Amino acid sequence: MDKSVIIVIGIVGDELPAAHIDEHIERCSAIVASESVIERLQKYIRVGRGEKQWIPIAPVSRALDSISNIICSRSVLIFTSGDPLFFGLGKMLTNRFPDTDIVFLPALSSLQICCARFAIPWNDATFLSLHGRPFSDLNKFLHCSKLFILTDQTNSPQKIAGHLISLLPTEEQNKYRMYIGVKLGTKNEKLCSGSLQAISRKTFAQPNCLILLRTGNTHETPYGFGLHEDEIRHSRGLITKNEVRAAVIHALRLPANGVFWDIGAGSGSVSIEAALSKPGLSVYAVEQKQQEIDNITANRNHYKCWNISIHHGRAPDILGMLPAPDCIFIGGSGGALSEIITYISDKNLCAERIVITAVIKETIETAPELFYRSGYRVSVSVVSTSRYTHPPSQQVQFNPIHIIQAVRCHE
Repeated sequence: MDKSVIIVIGIVGDELPAAHIDEHIERCSAIVASESVIERLQKYIRVGRGEKQWIPIAPVSRALDSISNIICSRSVLIFTSGDPLFFGLGKMLTNRFPDTDIVFLPALSSLQICCARFAIPWNDATFLSLHGRPFSDLNKFLHCSKLFILTDQTNSPQKIAGHLISLLPTEEQNKYRMYIGVKLGTKNEKLCSGSLQAISRKTFAQPNCLILLRTGNTHETPYGFGLHEDEIRHSRGLITKNEVRAAVIHALRLPANGVFWDIGAGSGSVSIEAALSKPGLSVYAVEQKQQEIDNITANRNHYKCWNISIHHGRAPDILGMLPAPDCIFIGGSGGALSEIITYISDKNLCAERIVITAVIKETIETAPELFYRSGYRVSVSVVSTSRYTHPPSQQVQFNPIHIIQAVRCHE
């Protein structure tokens, strides 16, 4: 008896692949496909009556369970769209059936077809699927000059265009153009391109996908870390000094992806450095003063850090609106430090690392004890900075800054 196998055939639009389809159907006793594909298969074999079992491909979780029940004794043939290893069923199959032989016979992906229709090279494109993913993930990819997006019924081209219009200043909006492919490869295929404003006023049938192109440089700065105080708009010298900011970023050990809270963000200097150095990180800047909100917004727009989400309000009151953080920086607390730490501890947030900068005696003494009582491992570094230029000039001495690091203890 032949060993059971899963054969995955990619199809494009209305066409079935003719090459060897009879052989593949004969080899397998169960076929996973949509109803429309099954109708087109009737000329090859009667499915659903006799020896061939039909398993609807949707919902996918139920299809995978059905495959799991029969794969030990029978082979399965799956028809899916495009290239199943490009944001498709392929990864789920290899994860679910690691010990099963899986043969992939891909067709052109929606990316390849869409780019071909608009004559856009795709070797330098970045890819994003919004299928079942948070819409906010889009902001982390806006630094890319060429972004291919797999949409769905909720995350449509018009919704994406409207979001960009609400997020970007007018001069940035004008640098973007969208290219949409609708029902690619079918007799109802349609193509559309236009500005963000034009696309936001249209509706598009499913399935569709889009290419988002941005002209010009993605950032004003060629480096991802190391901005000087003079390069960041701030109020009356209220900014985390360069040397301290570097030590804070080092202490935070920011992940490449995930969520970072900057509480009491001030001018947003730490948020900007974090966003530039980690484009895949979702940064949430929380600030209660309107003047500083204006500064953060200006800095974000200048450096095009669209992965920064700005929230005007008082912590901890506003923190419930944010997704759970992986790490937190508290640059200012507005006198509510104890409340903020209590909130973080009581909510049992997933933050592995919290960093606070402190100058006043009360914070220096209170913060470590509060974290210690909440079960964190606490360490404190004192950064004392002085500056002078060469040839030697008068030395400028800054107040010592205590950098308090709280790391979650795991039992």
